[in-house]
Amino acid sequence: ELMQRTPDSLRQEGASGPQVRHVGAICLDTRPSLILIEAYRHAQFMVQRRFNRSPPELMVNGRTAREFLVEGLEQPSLDTHFPYVDIHLYFVFFEVLKNALLTSMRKASRSGAEPSPVHASLITGTSLMSENERTVKITDYGEGINRDDMRKVWSYFHSTVNEQRGDPLSHTAMSEEDGAAPSRLARAGNRGLGLAVSRVLVRYFGGEIDLHSIPRKGTDVYIYL
Repeated sequence: ELMQRTPDSLRQEGASGPQVRHVGAICLDTRPSLILIEAYRHAQFMVQRRFNRSPPELMVNGRTAREFLVEGLEQPSLDTHFPYVDIHLYFVFFEVLKNALLTSMRKASRSGAEPSPVHASLITGTSLMSENERTVKITDYGEGINRDDMRKVWSYFHSTVNEQRGDPLSHTAMSEEDGAAPSRLARAGNRGLGLAVSRVLVRYFGGEIDLHSIPRKGTDVYIYL
C-alpha cells in the first residue's frame, strides 16, 4: 500500500501533511528519493509490459525501495530535500532507470538467468567543486556499452534501440497503454534524445551527468545536482 501511494501522494504532501510549494516550475521541497522511486515504477511498468516478466528490483542506499521509504517516513531527517525543477529530475531519473532496466532484461533474457537488481545511491555532502553537492549514482549489471557507442551516447538521435518491426524495445511498439507520462518520455528516449536531453536538464542548474561502462559487466551513471 505504501509503495502504491508514495510517488504520487508523498511527492505533493509530506509525512506531516503540508502540501509542497512551487514557485513557477521550481518545487521548493524536492525530495529526489520519491521522484526516483516514482520514475522507477513507471519504467518498471513499461519494461514489464515489453518483456512480459518482472524487471529487476530497485535498491536505494542498500535497501529495497519499500524499506527505504518506510525508514524515510519514520526518520524524515534522513531524506534530503531542496529547491529544484522536479519534472526535470523525473525525466532524468526515468531515462536512466529505463535504460538500466532494459539492458538488464536483455542480458537476463539471453542468459536465462534472473536480472540483477538496479542500485541507486543518494549522496549528500561536500566536494572540492561544491560546498553542498548532491550526487545520485545509478548502477546496473546489464550488457554495458562498448567503446564506440560510449563516444556517441550524448549525441542527439543516437540510439542503440533495435528498430526492427516487432522488437519490444522499438519505439514503434510503445503505446499510450503504457501510461501518459512514461509513454511520452519513452518516445523521446527511443529516438536517441533521452540522455542528450537529460544532460541539458541537469546542466541547467549547474549540475552534471557522467557515465562509465564496461561491456558485458554493466554501467554506472553519476548525476550531480
